[in-house]
Amino acid sequence: MNRKNTMRESRPRSSRRGQRQGVVVPQAGGVLALVIILITLAAVVLVGRGVQPTIVETADSLTVRAWTYRRSIAYADIDSVVLRHGLSGLGRRLNGVQTGNTYLGWFEMAPFGKVSLFVDAQREPLVQVHAKDGVVVLSAPDSASAVALALRLQGVAKVAPLQ
Repeated sequence: MNRKNTMRESRPRSSRRGQRQGVVVPQAGGVLALVIILITLAAVVLVGRGVQPTIVETADSLTVRAWTYRRSIAYADIDSVVLRHGLSGLGRRLNGVQTGNTYLGWFEMAPFGKVSLFVDAQREPLVQVHAKDGVVVLSAPDSASAVALALRLQGVAKVAPLQ
């Protein structure tokens, strides 16, 4: 009897009737399961719909973003622009996402080393921008848009022929 009274007294009491104190903390297994479910859901969305990069051109820079990845390039830093087919020379993923034909983030690509990809590989040609701080490869919604982007960049860099 004394033991039951001690347990009741040690519990925190609510100042209001019906209100519980404390926070329910899920177990580590529950949190891990939730994280896995969210990552799987994101991958399904990426594979199912693909991720088309958003290309924003301003007076002095080109910004490409898709999902959580973003890259801005000042026009003054662009050395050349190349229209290319495929991702030949693609190596390992450094910090990025690859699901199906979608490549987002940082990857290794021969012969450039570390490159930034914003690519749906089914949408060709790809626009490859060589800038002072590295190479960015991106895809446009269709081939006409890719060629038009390369031609708009022609004012700040030389457009090379298809490789």
